[in-house]
Amino acid sequence: MYIKLFIKHRGIEKQLEVRPDDTLDDLRVRLYTIFGIPKENQKLLGIKKKQFNSDDTMTTLGFQDGQNLLLIGSTAKQIEEHVLQEQEIQKDMQISALSSPVDEYEQDFEMDDDANYSSDSGQPQDSIMIENSALYELFEQTLKTRYADSNIDKLLFIDKPYDQAFDEAKRSSRILVCVLYSKNDSDSFKYASDILTNDVIMDMINHNFVLWMGDVNNQANTRSFRNMLSRNMEVAHHVTNMQSSILPTTCLLSYFENSVSIIDVLEGVVDLNTLCFDKMLTAIEVHGPLLENKKVVETQIMSVLNQQDERYQESLRKDQEKKRHQDMIEEQERVARSLEESRLEALERSREEKIRTLPAEPPLIKGTFAALRIRLQDGTQLNRRFALTDTIKTLFDYIDVEKGLDCNQVELVCNFPKMSFQYERDGMVSVDKLAPQAQLFIKEK
Repeated sequence: MYIKLFIKHRGIEKQLEVRPDDTLDDLRVRLYTIFGIPKENQKLLGIKKKQFNSDDTMTTLGFQDGQNLLLIGSTAKQIEEHVLQEQEIQKDMQISALSSPVDEYEQDFEMDDDANYSSDSGQPQDSIMIENSALYELFEQTLKTRYADSNIDKLLFIDKPYDQAFDEAKRSSRILVCVLYSKNDSDSFKYASDILTNDVIMDMINHNFVLWMGDVNNQANTRSFRNMLSRNMEVAHHVTNMQSSILPTTCLLSYFENSVSIIDVLEGVVDLNTLCFDKMLTAIEVHGPLLENKKVVETQIMSVLNQQDERYQESLRKDQEKKRHQDMIEEQERVARSLEESRLEALERSREEKIRTLPAEPPLIKGTFAALRIRLQDGTQLNRRFALTDTIKTLFDYIDVEKGLDCNQVELVCNFPKMSFQYERDGMVSVDKLAPQAQLFIKEK
């Protein structure tokens, strides 16, 4: 019998099959083989047991078949890169924190009488503001560097409108972590740089959260957040006077069934264990399944809608193709009718011209005419005298006038003497070849 475990690490999910009597150390060895993370660097989220021994089995740890676990940790190479990166960041921070160059003697012994000094450090308040502002710019760049493996635009919103972060959390069915801070507050910077850039926090945000950080001094970016808090009586005091609130203030929110749920509100600097394991992990365990189910339902609904849209587009495409085909047929028929009408009109004009120019039947004077009998295809006959000076064209014109035949489609055949005549080819041949009399019949070409 085996237990299936789904291990997630930095966006990668692996399925493992373990025996109930496998130990935690066995599992860590397999995780090292798969992800390359040393056993001492591995942290597994999803184990409800707070204290355990390395010889604990899968059963004593309370694992269930199909359970999801979050693996946090770094490979030796990643740790080395992280240390080098931290050294570079510290160098940049030292450079950014340097004040503008002044005379060393004046810097040590002269102070501006009008300067506003803080009670704690003895430094001018304006100097602290400038220094922390520079540090926050560095912190933002640090976060973006540390979150390089993630889609930063969809996970991290620093000094951007709250609505953007809320819409993304709503769209992706994630828990929203909101941090109110002040660039003038040293605790805010310490909290952001020491806690929010921690590997554990970043891995959790990468999988389950969206992070928004708003400066209380920026009314435009925090207005929607303050309005949301003011509608909740339990936390309304946080917006009564934002400037006097305990900063930083961390708020965990979830959006479910068209309403915002405030999971927790934390004031001041929160240690890593409290924020990660007591608050964020609890939020995942309580609200994660609901949001995950919401995501599944929305995905199913979207899939159905996409299938319906695909069927509609396919039906629309077929209808359009059918209409184009029908339009093409109708156009061809219209052109054919137009050509036929033009042809018939031309034949009618030609027939009228033939009637006008057709010579009269000659008188019964021996030796001056040819008596011809013409048998048509329907069995009827035409009998007429033609002058010896008339041509085969005159004979065809007479047939056309009497019966409306297209002279170009037929030919006249005489068995005795054996001859055949066509309108275009033999039009100028004289009728005297058929004198004094002959019998002809019409044949299709």
